Amino acid sequence: MWILAPLLLLLAIISRTVELNTLGRIFAHAHPGWLVAAIGLQVAFALNQGAFYQAVFRLLDTAVALGTTVWLSLVMAFASLATPMGTAAGMAFFVVAARGRGLSPSRAFLVSLTYYFFDYAALLVVLLAGLVILFAQRDLAPAQLTAVVLFAAVMLGGTGLAIRVITAPAAVPRWLGRVAGLVNWVSLRLRRRPAVQPDRLREWARELQDVIAAVRARPRYAVRPALHALGVQAIGLATLSVVFRAIGDTLHPGVLVAGYAIGAFFMIVSITPSGVGVTEGAMIVTFTSLAVPLETAVAGALLFRLFAFWLPMVTGFLSLHAFPAQRSGRGGGA
Repeated sequence: MWILAPLLLLLAIISRTVELNTLGRIFAHAHPGWLVAAIGLQVAFALNQGAFYQAVFRLLDTAVALGTTVWLSLVMAFASLATPMGTAAGMAFFVVAARGRGLSPSRAFLVSLTYYFFDYAALLVVLLAGLVILFAQRDLAPAQLTAVVLFAAVMLGGTGLAIRVITAPAAVPRWLGRVAGLVNWVSLRLRRRPAVQPDRLREWARELQDVIAAVRARPRYAVRPALHALGVQAIGLATLSVVFRAIGDTLHPGVLVAGYAIGAFFMIVSITPSGVGVTEGAMIVTFTSLAVPLETAVAGALLFRLFAFWLPMVTGFLSLHAFPAQRSGRGGGA
Protein backbone atom coordinates (compact mmCIF):
# COMPACT_ATOMS: atom_id res chain seq x y z
CA MET A 1 0.00 0.00 0.00
CA TRP A 2 2.96 2.37 0.47
CA ILE A 3 3.13 3.00 -3.27
CA LEU A 4 -0.34 4.59 -3.11
CA ALA A 5 0.63 7.17 -0.46
CA PRO A 6 2.06 9.84 -2.81
CA LEU A 7 -0.86 9.39 -5.21
CA LEU A 8 -3.40 9.71 -2.38
CA LEU A 9 -1.67 12.90 -1.23
CA LEU A 10 -1.91 14.30 -4.76
CA LEU A 11 -5.59 13.36 -4.97
CA ALA A 12 -6.22 15.09 -1.63
CA ILE A 13 -4.62 18.28 -2.97
CA ILE A 14 -6.60 18.01 -6.21
CA SER A 15 -9.86 17.58 -4.29
CA ARG A 16 -9.26 20.97 -2.64
CA THR A 17 -8.31 22.84 -5.80
CA VAL A 18 -10.47 21.31 -8.55
CA GLU A 19 -14.22 21.39 -9.04
CA LEU A 20 -14.89 17.69 -8.50
CA ASN A 21 -18.27 17.77 -10.24
CA THR A 22 -16.62 19.14 -13.38
CA LEU A 23 -13.85 16.55 -13.14
CA GLY A 24 -16.43 13.80 -12.73
CA ARG A 25 -18.30 14.93 -15.83
CA ILE A 26 -15.05 14.90 -17.82
CA PHE A 27 -14.37 11.28 -16.85
CA ALA A 28 -17.99 10.25 -17.37
CA HIS A 29 -18.03 11.60 -20.93
CA ALA A 30 -14.66 10.16 -21.97
CA HIS A 31 -14.86 8.74 -25.48
CA PRO A 32 -14.53 4.92 -25.28
CA GLY A 33 -13.00 4.67 -28.76
CA TRP A 34 -10.03 6.81 -27.76
CA LEU A 35 -9.62 4.83 -24.52
CA VAL A 36 -9.48 1.61 -26.54
CA ALA A 37 -6.87 3.29 -28.74
CA ALA A 38 -4.84 4.05 -25.60
CA ILE A 39 -4.96 0.38 -24.64
CA GLY A 40 -3.85 -0.55 -28.15
CA LEU A 41 -0.91 1.83 -27.84
CA GLN A 42 0.14 0.09 -24.62
CA VAL A 43 0.11 -3.25 -26.45
CA ALA A 44 2.32 -1.65 -29.11
CA PHE A 45 4.51 -0.29 -26.32
CA ALA A 46 4.99 -3.77 -24.80
CA LEU A 47 5.90 -5.24 -28.19
CA ASN A 48 8.28 -2.37 -28.89
CA GLN A 49 9.91 -2.87 -25.50
CA GLY A 50 10.42 -6.55 -26.25
CA ALA A 51 11.88 -5.75 -29.67
CA PHE A 52 14.04 -3.07 -28.02
CA TYR A 53 15.55 -5.58 -25.59
CA GLN A 54 15.92 -8.14 -28.37
CA ALA A 55 17.85 -5.58 -30.44
CA VAL A 56 20.13 -4.77 -27.50
CA PHE A 57 20.78 -8.47 -26.89
CA ARG A 58 21.61 -8.79 -30.58
CA LEU A 59 23.95 -5.80 -30.40
CA LEU A 60 25.76 -7.59 -27.55
CA ASP A 61 26.00 -10.79 -29.64
CA THR A 62 23.20 -12.81 -28.02
CA ALA A 63 20.15 -14.16 -29.87
CA VAL A 64 16.94 -14.18 -27.81
CA ALA A 65 13.37 -14.87 -28.93
CA LEU A 66 10.94 -11.94 -29.00
CA GLY A 67 8.53 -13.70 -26.62
CA THR A 68 11.30 -13.99 -24.04
CA THR A 69 12.30 -10.34 -24.28
CA VAL A 70 8.67 -9.16 -24.07
CA TRP A 71 8.28 -11.21 -20.88
CA LEU A 72 11.56 -9.87 -19.49
CA SER A 73 10.54 -6.29 -20.26
CA LEU A 74 7.20 -6.75 -18.48
CA VAL A 75 8.92 -8.23 -15.42
CA MET A 76 11.42 -5.38 -15.36
CA ALA A 77 8.61 -2.84 -15.72
CA PHE A 78 6.77 -4.33 -12.74
CA ALA A 79 9.89 -4.30 -10.53
CA SER A 80 10.89 -0.78 -11.62
CA LEU A 81 7.43 0.67 -11.10
CA ALA A 82 6.30 -1.16 -7.98
CA THR A 83 9.37 -1.17 -5.69
CA PRO A 84 11.08 1.64 -3.75
CA MET A 85 14.43 0.96 -5.47
CA GLY A 86 12.92 1.73 -8.88
CA THR A 87 15.34 1.20 -11.76
CA ALA A 88 17.89 -0.65 -9.61
CA ALA A 89 15.25 -3.18 -8.55
CA GLY A 90 14.10 -3.52 -12.15
CA MET A 91 17.64 -4.32 -13.29
CA ALA A 92 18.03 -6.87 -10.50
CA PHE A 93 14.73 -8.55 -11.43
CA PHE A 94 15.77 -8.51 -15.07
CA VAL A 95 19.07 -10.27 -14.34
CA VAL A 96 17.43 -12.91 -12.13
CA ALA A 97 14.62 -13.50 -14.63
CA ALA A 98 17.11 -13.72 -17.51
CA ARG A 99 19.15 -16.31 -15.60
CA GLY A 100 15.94 -18.29 -15.08
CA ARG A 101 15.53 -18.30 -18.86
CA GLY A 102 19.03 -19.71 -19.35
CA LEU A 103 20.74 -16.38 -20.20
CA SER A 104 24.07 -15.21 -18.82
CA PRO A 105 23.48 -12.96 -15.76
CA SER A 106 26.46 -10.77 -16.58
CA ARG A 107 25.30 -10.42 -20.20
CA ALA A 108 21.78 -9.59 -18.98
CA PHE A 109 23.17 -6.88 -16.70
CA LEU A 110 25.10 -5.33 -19.59
CA VAL A 111 21.94 -5.49 -21.71
CA SER A 112 19.95 -3.60 -19.07
CA LEU A 113 22.67 -0.92 -18.82
CA THR A 114 22.79 -0.57 -22.60
CA TYR A 115 19.00 -0.41 -22.76
CA TYR A 116 18.89 2.51 -20.33
CA PHE A 117 21.67 4.28 -22.22
CA PHE A 118 19.60 4.25 -25.42
CA ASP A 119 16.34 4.95 -23.57
CA TYR A 120 17.67 8.00 -21.71
CA ALA A 121 19.41 9.31 -24.83
CA ALA A 122 16.07 9.28 -26.67
CA LEU A 123 14.37 10.90 -23.68
CA LEU A 124 17.01 13.64 -23.69
CA VAL A 125 15.95 14.56 -27.25
CA VAL A 126 12.33 14.99 -26.08
CA LEU A 127 13.44 16.90 -22.97
CA LEU A 128 15.43 19.39 -25.01
CA ALA A 129 12.43 19.89 -27.29
CA GLY A 130 10.22 20.46 -24.25
CA LEU A 131 12.65 23.01 -22.81
CA VAL A 132 12.73 24.92 -26.09
CA ILE A 133 8.93 25.07 -26.10
CA LEU A 134 8.74 26.23 -22.48
CA PHE A 135 11.43 28.83 -23.14
CA ALA A 136 9.53 30.12 -26.17
CA GLN A 137 6.39 30.39 -24.02
CA ARG A 138 8.39 32.25 -21.31
CA ASP A 139 7.42 29.49 -18.89
CA LEU A 140 10.78 27.84 -18.22
CA ALA A 141 11.64 27.68 -14.53
CA PRO A 142 15.34 27.88 -13.52
CA ALA A 143 14.99 24.66 -11.51
CA GLN A 144 13.73 22.80 -14.59
CA LEU A 145 16.61 24.09 -16.69
CA THR A 146 19.19 23.18 -14.04
CA ALA A 147 17.81 19.67 -13.56
CA VAL A 148 17.77 18.92 -17.30
CA VAL A 149 21.28 20.35 -17.76
CA LEU A 150 22.53 18.02 -15.01
CA PHE A 151 20.74 15.10 -16.66
CA ALA A 152 22.36 16.00 -20.00
CA ALA A 153 25.77 16.24 -18.32
CA VAL A 154 25.35 12.74 -16.85
CA MET A 155 24.35 11.40 -20.26
CA LEU A 156 27.35 13.03 -21.92
CA GLY A 157 29.61 11.63 -19.22
CA GLY A 158 28.15 8.16 -19.74
CA THR A 159 28.62 8.50 -23.49
CA GLY A 160 32.24 9.48 -23.04
CA LEU A 161 32.84 6.53 -20.72
CA ALA A 162 31.20 4.12 -23.19
CA ILE A 163 33.36 5.45 -26.04
CA ARG A 164 36.47 5.11 -23.89
CA VAL A 165 35.64 1.51 -22.99
CA ILE A 166 34.89 0.56 -26.60
CA THR A 167 38.09 2.13 -27.93
CA ALA A 168 40.35 0.63 -25.22
CA PRO A 169 39.05 -2.89 -24.43
CA ALA A 170 42.48 -4.08 -23.23
CA ALA A 171 42.22 -1.72 -20.26
CA VAL A 172 38.86 -3.14 -19.10
CA PRO A 173 40.32 -5.69 -16.61
CA ARG A 174 42.43 -2.97 -15.01
CA TRP A 175 39.49 -0.56 -14.69
CA LEU A 176 37.22 -3.26 -13.30
CA GLY A 177 39.96 -4.23 -10.87
CA ARG A 178 40.08 -0.67 -9.53
CA VAL A 179 36.30 -0.52 -9.14
CA ALA A 180 36.27 -3.93 -7.45
CA GLY A 181 39.06 -2.83 -5.13
CA LEU A 182 37.05 0.20 -4.02
CA VAL A 183 33.89 -1.91 -3.54
CA ASN A 184 35.78 -4.52 -1.53
CA TRP A 185 37.44 -1.82 0.60
CA VAL A 186 33.99 -0.55 1.59
CA SER A 187 32.58 -4.06 1.97
CA LEU A 188 35.40 -5.21 4.27
CA ARG A 189 34.64 -2.35 6.63
CA LEU A 190 30.90 -2.92 6.61
CA ARG A 191 30.54 -6.69 6.23
CA ARG A 192 34.04 -7.99 7.12
CA ARG A 193 34.26 -9.83 3.79
CA PRO A 194 34.90 -8.86 0.17
CA ALA A 195 31.87 -8.29 -2.06
CA VAL A 196 33.62 -9.11 -5.35
CA GLN A 197 35.51 -12.39 -5.72
CA PRO A 198 38.53 -12.60 -8.09
CA ASP A 199 36.99 -15.37 -10.23
CA ARG A 200 33.76 -13.39 -10.65
CA LEU A 201 35.78 -10.31 -11.59
CA ARG A 202 37.68 -12.25 -14.27
CA GLU A 203 34.37 -13.60 -15.62
CA TRP A 204 32.92 -10.08 -15.85
CA ALA A 205 36.04 -8.73 -17.53
CA ARG A 206 35.99 -11.52 -20.11
CA GLU A 207 32.26 -11.03 -20.72
CA LEU A 208 32.66 -7.28 -21.16
CA GLN A 209 35.57 -7.72 -23.55
CA ASP A 210 33.49 -10.16 -25.62
CA VAL A 211 30.66 -7.63 -25.76
CA ILE A 212 33.01 -4.82 -26.78
CA ALA A 213 34.45 -6.98 -29.55
CA ALA A 214 30.93 -7.72 -30.83
CA VAL A 215 29.92 -4.04 -30.79
CA ARG A 216 33.10 -2.96 -32.56
CA ALA A 217 32.65 -5.63 -35.22
CA ARG A 218 29.01 -4.68 -35.96
CA PRO A 219 28.34 -1.02 -35.14
CA ARG A 220 25.36 -0.99 -37.52
CA TYR A 221 23.52 -3.21 -35.02
CA ALA A 222 23.18 -0.12 -32.80
CA VAL A 223 20.65 1.38 -35.24
CA ARG A 224 17.76 -0.88 -34.20
CA PRO A 225 18.03 -0.13 -30.45
CA ALA A 226 18.17 3.59 -31.24
CA LEU A 227 15.02 3.37 -33.36
CA HIS A 228 13.17 1.38 -30.70
CA ALA A 229 14.24 3.92 -28.05
CA LEU A 230 12.74 6.70 -30.16
CA GLY A 231 9.67 4.47 -30.54
CA VAL A 232 9.27 4.42 -26.75
CA GLN A 233 9.00 8.21 -26.72
CA ALA A 234 6.76 8.31 -29.78
CA ILE A 235 4.28 5.85 -28.25
CA GLY A 236 4.33 7.80 -24.98
CA LEU A 237 3.52 11.03 -26.80
CA ALA A 238 0.79 9.30 -28.81
CA THR A 239 -0.76 7.88 -25.62
CA LEU A 240 -0.83 11.32 -24.02
CA SER A 241 -2.45 12.82 -27.11
CA VAL A 242 -5.04 10.03 -27.25
CA VAL A 243 -6.13 10.33 -23.60
CA PHE A 244 -6.66 14.07 -24.00
CA ARG A 245 -8.71 13.39 -27.11
CA ALA A 246 -10.72 10.90 -25.06
CA ILE A 247 -11.78 13.71 -22.70
CA GLY A 248 -12.62 16.03 -25.57
CA ASP A 249 -9.45 18.12 -25.86
CA THR A 250 -6.83 18.23 -28.60
CA LEU A 251 -3.45 19.41 -27.34
CA HIS A 252 -1.29 21.66 -29.46
CA PRO A 253 1.87 19.70 -30.44
CA GLY A 254 4.05 22.09 -28.44
CA VAL A 255 1.93 21.72 -25.31
CA LEU A 256 1.88 17.95 -25.79
CA VAL A 257 5.68 17.67 -26.01
CA ALA A 258 6.30 20.05 -23.11
CA GLY A 259 3.90 18.28 -20.75
CA TYR A 260 5.14 14.84 -21.70
CA ALA A 261 8.80 15.83 -21.38
CA ILE A 262 8.39 17.29 -17.89
CA GLY A 263 6.37 14.27 -16.77
CA ALA A 264 8.92 11.80 -18.15
CA PHE A 265 11.76 13.69 -16.50
CA PHE A 266 10.14 13.72 -13.05
CA MET A 267 9.34 10.03 -13.44
CA ILE A 268 13.12 9.45 -13.44
CA VAL A 269 14.36 11.96 -10.86
CA SER A 270 11.52 11.82 -8.33
CA ILE A 271 12.19 10.17 -4.96
CA THR A 272 8.86 8.31 -5.19
CA PRO A 273 8.73 5.04 -7.21
CA SER A 274 8.55 6.05 -10.88
CA GLY A 275 7.40 9.49 -9.78
CA VAL A 276 4.04 8.41 -8.32
CA GLY A 277 2.22 11.59 -7.32
CA VAL A 278 5.10 13.85 -8.37
CA THR A 279 4.91 13.12 -12.11
CA GLU A 280 1.17 13.75 -12.21
CA GLY A 281 1.59 17.01 -10.31
CA ALA A 282 4.41 18.21 -12.57
CA MET A 283 2.38 17.45 -15.69
CA ILE A 284 -0.69 19.26 -14.31
CA VAL A 285 1.37 22.35 -13.45
CA THR A 286 2.99 22.35 -16.89
CA PHE A 287 -0.30 21.97 -18.75
CA THR A 288 -2.08 24.66 -16.76
CA SER A 289 0.84 27.05 -17.27
CA LEU A 290 0.34 26.51 -21.02
CA ALA A 291 -3.34 27.52 -20.87
CA VAL A 292 -4.92 24.06 -20.48
CA PRO A 293 -7.96 24.29 -18.11
CA LEU A 294 -7.18 22.88 -14.68
CA GLU A 295 -9.86 20.17 -14.69
CA THR A 296 -8.81 19.04 -18.17
CA ALA A 297 -5.13 18.97 -17.16
CA VAL A 298 -5.93 16.89 -14.05
CA ALA A 299 -8.10 14.42 -15.96
CA GLY A 300 -5.58 14.05 -18.79
CA ALA A 301 -2.58 13.57 -16.49
CA LEU A 302 -4.38 10.98 -14.34
CA LEU A 303 -5.65 9.06 -17.36
CA PHE A 304 -2.22 9.10 -18.97
CA ARG A 305 -0.61 7.66 -15.86
CA LEU A 306 -3.36 5.04 -15.62
CA PHE A 307 -2.36 3.72 -19.04
CA ALA A 308 1.40 4.44 -18.95
CA PHE A 309 2.13 3.49 -15.32
CA TRP A 310 -0.55 1.40 -13.61
CA LEU A 311 -1.49 -0.78 -16.60
CA PRO A 312 2.13 -1.88 -17.34
CA MET A 313 2.77 -2.52 -13.64
CA VAL A 314 -0.30 -4.76 -13.31
CA THR A 315 0.53 -6.51 -16.59
CA GLY A 316 4.07 -7.15 -15.41
CA PHE A 317 2.81 -8.56 -12.11
CA LEU A 318 0.39 -10.89 -13.89
CA SER A 319 3.01 -12.03 -16.42
CA LEU A 320 5.48 -12.77 -13.62
CA HIS A 321 2.98 -15.15 -12.01
CA ALA A 322 1.33 -16.53 -15.14
CA PHE A 323 4.58 -17.28 -17.00
CA PRO A 324 7.31 -18.07 -14.45
CA ALA A 325 10.92 -18.20 -15.52
CA GLN A 326 11.91 -21.23 -17.51
CA ARG A 327 15.07 -22.13 -19.35
CA SER A 328 14.31 -21.16 -22.92
CA GLY A 329 16.93 -18.54 -23.81
CA ARG A 330 20.54 -18.65 -24.86
CA GLY A 331 23.32 -17.58 -22.62
CA GLY A 332 26.17 -17.28 -25.05
CA GLY A 333 27.01 -15.38 -28.13
CA ALA A 334 25.09 -15.77 -31.32
